[in-house]
Amino acid sequence: MGQPQTTHDDGPQAFIGYLQRARAVAWNPSAEWLARQSGIPKSTVETLINGRRKRLPDWSEQVFPLLEAYRLKVRDEGRGDPDALLGSMPAWKRAYDDAQLHRPLTCPLPTSSPAGQPVQPGPGRPLGEARPLDLEVHPAIDAGAKAAGLGELPTYIRRPHDEALALVVDQVRTEAASRILMLVGGSSTGKTRALWEAVRGLGEPWRLWHPINPGRPEAALAELESISAHTVVWLNEAQHYLLTPGPEGEQIAAGLRELLRTPERGPVLMVGTLWPEYWNILTTIPEPEKPDLHSQARELLKDVTVALPDTFDNLHVVARTGAISRDPRLAEALRRASDGALTQYLAGGPALIERYEKASTAAQAVLHAAMDARRLGHGPALPRLLLEQAAAGYLNDQQWDLLADDWLERAFAYLTDPMSCRGARAPLTRIRARPGGSPAKEQQDGEPSYRLADYLEQHGSYTRRTLCPPATFWDAATRHAAATDDHIALAQAAGQRFRYRHAFSLWQRAADAGDTEVLGILALLRERTGDHEGAERLARAATEAGDTGVLKELAESRERAGDHEEAERLACAAAEVGNTSALRSLAEWREQAGDYERAERLIRAAMNAGNIGVLGDLARLRERVGDLEEAERLYRAAADAGETYALEYLAGLRDDAGDYEGAERLARAAADGGKTYALMELAESRERAGDQQGAERLAYAAAEAGNTSALRDLARHRERAGDHQGAERLAYAAAEAGNTSALRDLARHRERAGDHQGAERLAYAAAEAGNTSALRALAESREQAGDQEEAERLARAAADAGNPGALGSLARHRERAGDREEAERLAYAAVGIGDIYTLEDLAESRERAGDHQEAERLARAATDAGNTRALWSLARLREHAGDHQGAERLARAAADAGDPSVLQNLSRYRERVGDREKAERLMRAAADAGDPSALARLSRQREQAGEHVEAERLAHAAADAGNTSALTALAESREQAGDLEKAERLARAATDAGDSSALEALSKRRKAAGGLGRWGDLLQFGLEADGVIAHPW
Repeated sequence: MGQPQTTHDDGPQAFIGYLQRARAVAWNPSAEWLARQSGIPKSTVETLINGRRKRLPDWSEQVFPLLEAYRLKVRDEGRGDPDALLGSMPAWKRAYDDAQLHRPLTCPLPTSSPAGQPVQPGPGRPLGEARPLDLEVHPAIDAGAKAAGLGELPTYIRRPHDEALALVVDQVRTEAASRILMLVGGSSTGKTRALWEAVRGLGEPWRLWHPINPGRPEAALAELESISAHTVVWLNEAQHYLLTPGPEGEQIAAGLRELLRTPERGPVLMVGTLWPEYWNILTTIPEPEKPDLHSQARELLKDVTVALPDTFDNLHVVARTGAISRDPRLAEALRRASDGALTQYLAGGPALIERYEKASTAAQAVLHAAMDARRLGHGPALPRLLLEQAAAGYLNDQQWDLLADDWLERAFAYLTDPMSCRGARAPLTRIRARPGGSPAKEQQDGEPSYRLADYLEQHGSYTRRTLCPPATFWDAATRHAAATDDHIALAQAAGQRFRYRHAFSLWQRAADAGDTEVLGILALLRERTGDHEGAERLARAATEAGDTGVLKELAESRERAGDHEEAERLACAAAEVGNTSALRSLAEWREQAGDYERAERLIRAAMNAGNIGVLGDLARLRERVGDLEEAERLYRAAADAGETYALEYLAGLRDDAGDYEGAERLARAAADGGKTYALMELAESRERAGDQQGAERLAYAAAEAGNTSALRDLARHRERAGDHQGAERLAYAAAEAGNTSALRDLARHRERAGDHQGAERLAYAAAEAGNTSALRALAESREQAGDQEEAERLARAAADAGNPGALGSLARHRERAGDREEAERLAYAAVGIGDIYTLEDLAESRERAGDHQEAERLARAATDAGNTRALWSLARLREHAGDHQGAERLARAAADAGDPSVLQNLSRYRERVGDREKAERLMRAAADAGDPSALARLSRQREQAGEHVEAERLAHAAADAGNTSALTALAESREQAGDLEKAERLARAATDAGDSSALEALSKRRKAAGGLGRWGDLLQFGLEADGVIAHPW
């Protein structure tokens, strides 16, 4: 063991430092836990564990209890011997006495302790060394600030989201708890600056980790497991970490979640920013048939996001602050920014738009190429060669002919001029590799890369979202995209737009770079074009790389095309490499077509390839054709091979034949393999036959195997038969096994029968087992009977047991009885335990009673608690009453609170009464508030009303806002009406915006209707960049 460390520093401060380090050894228990265990007030604990204490604390009242709590933590978690890790109490007392007398201290922590040794810092750098511009805070306009000697950032003005940030930072600092908070807002709304202002005051020993080199996902994955306590994890533009083409994003999200839930690595503070569109992608639950690509990210972001407004809504308050007179940048922004967009103006937003709009056609072409690259998925580093070679396609013939010889040099000089945007970042900024850093962002041929200004990137993502780039863009991207991930992202974008030839070239570049996962996609594209030989060659290459599913997909494709022989050959080839699912799929299709002979041959081929699981398929097939003897033999063979579903089937056969002992034996064997349905069925069969003992035995066996439904069902049978004691015994058994519904049902049954005491006893038992609904039901029953005291007692018992709706139910009863004060008291108590809907009901009740002021007060209280539906309830009632202005005011308040659907609902009312102008205005307001589906819905309403021109105009507006569903719906509607020309035009518009579903569906239907020519070519070869049908490629 090494020598104890001795310090000659200030005694009390050194001792308090040792106390902080001791907490780290005890795996950072929270201030609440320490206060609870030590008896020291929480505020005092916080000063001790965070180093804010200036004087030496009292030994007996503070130090000794705190050390005892640390030792308890070490013992309880089985971390080892407290003396070996924390040091002995005599050693701590000696250090304390030395500190009191200002003598040199010997550290009481053993040198073998994790805190007694010098700690190697984790990734990142000391927070005090961080510069906000290095952390991607936008540089601001100058406006004379440099000449006035002001700092590099404007004076900061706090807004409501800063309070949420401060709360999280304070929790991390005072409770030593790990936390995450993500700011969601548009470009240049102040997100990154807000994060910097929140964390900059943490100080020592905090570090800041901003993983960016060699690439953000790579850097994060390389160092994430090394993150240690007191680290700020800086995830600016978190989509670069969480929304990746490959699996890295989910791996990073999983690693961050693990870091958050590992106390011994904390405290850690994770902060990040996202644009709303990226937040939507990451948090939207996919449709059932689609893969869940972002489940880890969605869980990471659950309930940890704060939305930033695009503008300052309190300009009069800002104008009165002294910061305006002290900082010319703020003064200019306040004077010139439109609609309160101060942060955008400070970051150069208007100057960037002006620079873009006044650019030459050549410079605009370069910018459009950059905008398209970013919106279609290319990473931030845009190679110059890509922009140069793509730009030509954005110019028409006349513009091209009029270009000067040095047009490119002039364009880049104009777009990269650092003085062009009043001190903010120029439209394009050259990316420079830092000394010793990775050259990954520079092209291999030495050509530079550029970054598009965020504000223009977002502007382009809105204004160009319905446009498909020209052929020069796709060709330049194929040759010069920066990385394999960029080729993959752009290949996906091309495929979504039916540009299959360009997609194939981009996928091929990814494959050439060594990404074997794309070989299957290439194979299916070749199959689509009719190049079956090339498709099979690529599929076999994919198989050699480990992906056997491609051969299966080719087999199924040939089967759908009617080439059964080729389908079988490929399915057998897949089976030879271990994938028999194609044989099973073909067998199923043949069976559905009535070709049982071929189906059986395919199933036997799968069985010969080692898939014993298909014995059941074969048995079912024999059963279907009436060969019951052979079917049972096959089921037996499947059971002998361990297929538990076959055991269940055989158990049913034995039971039907009266062989109860054999049936039970087979059912138990099936349960051992995880299939408990047979036991449950046999239990019910025995109960019906009067064999209660046998029924119970089987039900208990099912429960032991994890299926408690049999016990529950038996309890219900016994109760209905009048065997209350037997019913109760089984219900308790079911509850012990984890199924409380039987106790709940018995409680309700007893209450209806007048046995209130028995009902309450069972309801409390259910609540203790985790099911509080019975107590709530009893409370409502007693309330209806007029026993308010008993009702509230039971409701509070239900609430204490975890049922937030119980108090709310009582509140509604009291409101109906006219006891408003009591109703409101109960409603607010319900909010405290998670019921945010009772206040809405009270608000609606007051509104109907004519008390509009009280109604609105309660609705806004419900909204503050998280229920914006309350405002819609009032808005609907006001609208019906003719108070259109009041209804709209409430709808806009709901949108301001994050729920634009209320504006949509109100719009639909206006549409129905014929006020189309106001309906559209409200739908556009909903779209502006973040709901792009609003205009699409209005378009469908106009279409149903026969207003086709209006419907189409709104569908295009919806697509401009990011929702193509109206275009696809109108395309189908026009096709059904026989207007194929308009149907195709609408489907193509949706395709250019990235949704080719309508065009593919239309092409398939027209081809099936006999349009083998152009429609078949369209399906096979897709479109060229300019929209013409591609020739065979």
